[in-house]
Amino acid sequence: MQVDDAGLSQLVDWFESAEEASDQARRDSERDRDYVDGKQLTKEELRVLKSRKQPPIVFNVIKDKIGFLMGVEKSQRTDPKAYPRTPQHEQDAEAATDALRYVCEDQDYQSKRSRVFRNLVVEGVGGVKIGVKQGSKGPEIDIKRVAWDRFFVDPHSSELDMSDARYLGEVVWMDYDEAKALYGETGEEALSST
Repeated sequence: MQVDDAGLSQLVDWFESAEEASDQARRDSERDRDYVDGKQLTKEELRVLKSRKQPPIVFNVIKDKIGFLMGVEKSQRTDPKAYPRTPQHEQDAEAATDALRYVCEDQDYQSKRSRVFRNLVVEGVGGVKIGVKQGSKGPEIDIKRVAWDRFFVDPHSSELDMSDARYLGEVVWMDYDEAKALYGETGEEALSST
């Protein structure tokens, strides 16, 4: 994707606006991840327990609940299926179903879906991006999970599925040399102007 100075400026503005508007939500997401990981006591609580010579014991029912929800998600999985609009389109629907199932299997979609669901129930946001990549036999569908802390969205979006968002984005961190190799002179210019 070619981005001129005005386009780069717009992308940076979108990211900074989303980052500023979601600061508290991201802190809450990090706290929620800590709770699932068993880090549920504050520094002050740990200090008091240490002064009493008490072990910091936590009965992590949150982790158990997340495990239960992950089990429900796994047990409720279904294979994709295309349905015909009319009886004449039954063969077309079968072909579409075969194609969808092939892509899901090839891309290990069920595993990625479960990881996104885990992000949804713990951090509150998750997603995948679907694209096309050049494979050995030609173009192939490519499904990648977007880590919850790398995803940003228009802060003025109010729909739960973000369908009214003006933009959705992903922050990608990479080394300077990697960016230069990937984007050439355009990348070098963009990197030196930020």
